Amino acid sequence: MIFVASCSSVQNSAEAYCDITKESYAKHAEALVEVKNEEAIYTGVLVIRQRDAFCNGHFLETGD
Repeated sequence: MIFVASCSSVQNSAEAYCDITKESYAKHAEALVEVKNEEAIYTGVLVIRQRDAFCNGHFLETGD
């Protein structure tokens, strides 16, 4: 199984985190194509969705 992830320490910057992890999560998604274990696929997709939700502002305060 191929697994690609990013470990980064970014202080106080969601935008920087999202920029840093963009490429590694794209590689992670590509690697999931090769995975045969359904549980691993679901876990990988969940991790990607959580990052995408955060980076698309769903968990950031908008000040409304």
